[in-house]
Amino acid sequence: MARRGRLSVFERYLSLWVALCIGAGVLLGTLAPGLVERLSHLEVSHVTLPIALHAIEEFARVGSIPPRKEARTSDAGDHPH
Repeated sequence: MARRGRLSVFERYLSLWVALCIGAGVLLGTLAPGLVERLSHLEVSHVTLPIALHAIEEFARVGSIPPRKEARTSDAGDHPH
């Protein structure tokens, strides 16, 4: 685990990882357009398989869905119309 105040290697180079993944996706789409089309047909309730697998992985990593912050009812009347 990273020490307090320091970013991990993954966090420091997050922009690089994102750029590499985008580049890999573009390259894969160029080299294997049939694969991309087959993956896009693997969907259930308008959710494609890659997106569903990513959501499952994130849920497993985090362990739960964080609670939503609800607006306090006393704040509702504080804003001018």
